[in-house]
Amino acid sequence: MIIYHITLHRMQVNTKKWSLLLFACMLYYTGGTQPLTKAFYAELGFTSTSYQDIKFSEVRSSGVRPTIRLGFDKNSPKNIWGINMTMVSTLDITTTHAQLQQT
Repeated sequence: MIIYHITLHRMQVNTKKWSLLLFACMLYYTGGTQPLTKAFYAELGFTSTSYQDIKFSEVRSSGVRPTIRLGFDKNSPKNIWGINMTMVSTLDITTTHAQLQQT
């Protein structure tokens, strides 16, 4: 099996901290035969985060990261390939230990 994976990306950061993966393409070549299938998909996900670098900082960050992914997959008799777009937003808020103890 030969696997090719191409990823081109661009990170864009502004006041809302949006990051966007512009293009990802995967091509898998197999020696066997696969049935011909095609599929469009849309995914929506959320990740809850809470972290702190206790060695170097007293600041704790927490928040939610919504993710949207759109894509297309195709299986042909000799290969499998797909293309997708992923958009992730980081909505983290920083707090200090003093603020956490008061609440």
